[in-house]
Amino acid sequence: MRDRTLLGPGQSQKLRLTSKEKTILLALVQARDNTLESGVLCDLFADVDDDALMSKHALEEMIARLRKKFKSVQSEGDEPAIKSVWGVGYQLCVRINFVH
Repeated sequence: MRDRTLLGPGQSQKLRLTSKEKTILLALVQARDNTLESGVLCDLFADVDDDALMSKHALEEMIARLRKKFKSVQSEGDEPAIKSVWGVGYQLCVRINFVH
């Protein structure tokens, strides 16, 4: 099983991620300007057998859960970890380092 724990700014702070949350974060980290269209993020979860895509509503709920997890380890007044980009999708606004 691959590790799905993200360390917060204080190394003792840990965020437990679902596999889908980790997939979204990896995609945003790798994207130009850390920004991806909503449709691209939904396509990440296409089932090759039946072409079922994640709905935009389900994506919004997942982003909301991720924001809540990040907020739990951020300081008061910190910039949101994930911003909505009007007419585009989402942008990751915090630095994430993946350690193997």
